[in-house]
Amino acid sequence: MTYKLHADRGACIGAGQCMTARGNVDHDDDGKVVVLNDGAVTEDQLGDVQDAIMTCPVEALSLEELDG
Repeated sequence: MTYKLHADRGACIGAGQCMTARGNVDHDDDGKVVVLNDGAVTEDQLGDVQDAIMTCPVEALSLEELDG
């Protein structure tokens, strides 16, 4: 299974909880979330990304399952 991470930068408040997914997200100069690697999430990164999604206080992150 492959996954793609999405971020709603308009909803992001820069709280920083998403940094548990450090290889998949960063923050820009305004403190807003930026998705790295075109949103690609590997199986090894999946747990950290799911943690980031669950801890975001404004639900600015979402994960899409892509076909094989």
